[in-house]
Amino acid sequence: LPTGEELTRRVFDSYFEEGTLDRVHAHHRAVGWLTTSWCPHGDSGAGASGAARPPRLETVLGVAAGVHGHTAVADILADVSGAAPNRNHVFLAGHLGLGGRQLTANFDTCAEKAADRVAPGWRARGGRVLHFHGSLAADPSGAGLGATLARIQGGFTGSDAEEFLAVLPDRGVLLVLGYSGSDFFDVDVA
Repeated sequence: LPTGEELTRRVFDSYFEEGTLDRVHAHHRAVGWLTTSWCPHGDSGAGASGAARPPRLETVLGVAAGVHGHTAVADILADVSGAAPNRNHVFLAGHLGLGGRQLTANFDTCAEKAADRVAPGWRARGGRVLHFHGSLAADPSGAGLGATLARIQGGFTGSDAEEFLAVLPDRGVLLVLGYSGSDFFDVDVA
């Protein structure tokens, strides 16, 4: 599956004038909007001075959707909807098979596909996946996904926030994998 940064680059390559992303990065560097290393004792790829922080996918995909319609969203995310599960999804499937609950910002359903294959009956054992920004399986058009700024800037509805919080554990361990924690419009608020 492509990363958010790869998807952002794909939007620029497909829907913006050549060189636009380089200009955006130059502006980000000029105002000091840089990535920082997550590890204080080493370089996580950002470099000592930091690289220009990429624009948010939701912002650039929203511009493309505003100009070209929601087919732009579906086009950019086309390989996500048909993605095959990998070993990480099989690992997550094991958790679902034990009745685990998972929250994800991902639009793919690879964890569910893997669980269907390696842990049949996982839903009956209480396993649950909540795609808090929607999934391409539920909305192949991409129009209702939390993939654009316009879709997420209002935050969760009351019932969506309740559903999100209900999936979190009441006690015990909360494990966060591969998540930036930068959903300040909805997740952070909830």
